[in-house]
Amino acid sequence: MGESYVKCPKCGFENLPGSVYCSKCGAKLRLLSAECERRSVALLTLTGTAYMLILLATNVIVQKLALLALLSMASAVAGVYACYSLRSSRAGGRLALASAALSSILGLLVTGYLFYLGLYIRGAFGPAWVIYAASLWEVWRCKRG
Repeated sequence: MGESYVKCPKCGFENLPGSVYCSKCGAKLRLLSAECERRSVALLTLTGTAYMLILLATNVIVQKLALLALLSMASAVAGVYACYSLRSSRAGGRLALASAALSSILGLLVTGYLFYLGLYIRGAFGPAWVIYAASLWEVWRCKRG
């Protein structure tokens, strides 16, 4: 159950666990492993998907506007696929990240529009779009690394 060495992305040197900088070339080492990043994307996508399903079941505006309902369903389906793929040990590549990004973009569109409406209609529309913005940020970080 020992910690594994941290491989430098620049020179390939295997540094001691917990190292912040490479002992050979001085490059900054990534603190999060790819597995940890995939888990954070999966967790944020799961949160967004659960929120979208609750929104579909309870929000009258989403139920009445066909386009919002369709975008919400597409976001939920893409989110379920992304969560499954990211949590599966066999899957979790580019298609899973693309699916997570699609789920987040669609969720951002729906919740952003509802937030915009909430500014002009008296009612409680929370800033749920923040979930999807954070999810897109994590997808970008994971893809970049």
